[in-house]
Amino acid sequence: MKLKIDGLCRGACMGVAALSLGASMLQPVLAAGVYAYPLEKQSAAQQQRDELECGQWATERTGFDPRRPPAYRGGYSSPPPSSSVRSGVFGRGSYCQGGGVSDTGKGALGGLIIGGIAGDAGKGAAIGALSGLFIGGVKRSNQAQEREQWEQQQAQQQRQQRAQHDGQSRQMQSEHTRAYGACMSARGYRIG
Repeated sequence: MKLKIDGLCRGACMGVAALSLGASMLQPVLAAGVYAYPLEKQSAAQQQRDELECGQWATERTGFDPRRPPAYRGGYSSPPPSSSVRSGVFGRGSYCQGGGVSDTGKGALGGLIIGGIAGDAGKGAAIGALSGLFIGGVKRSNQAQEREQWEQQQAQQQRQQRAQHDGQSRQMQSEHTRAYGACMSARGYRIG
């Protein structure tokens, strides 16, 4: 007897779960903002079946499922400039490459070598250090401007792509709503 009751309960519970799942899936299938009034005295159960079937038909017809609208998948349209790693006085990134200290050191080394050949290594190192610092600063400034321009272009492209995606989604939703309304009208409902 206990086995029989458990089986009945399990079956009833599964039936209730399936019914509630079906009802929860029904609502999103319907076209947003569309109301259907039964002109031929259709029962509530018949109207629910018609709404479900018309929602499914509209989805099949248009390829748009209001339960799963297409997701926006934005991204960069071009890679960042290769030389645009932000750098500072002590270097850039986690490796401390570049930066003012490094540029000064490289300039001083070059100046030391050239100054040594010319006969005054100390003066050559000082001139090289200042030149390295200046040239490196200009280079980093140009890289920063290049990176900033790239970021602005990417932001603009992202806005344009998002607007295009949103427009296409609205168009698809509108087509789904029209198909749903046509189906419900054909089944004897006034659409509003």
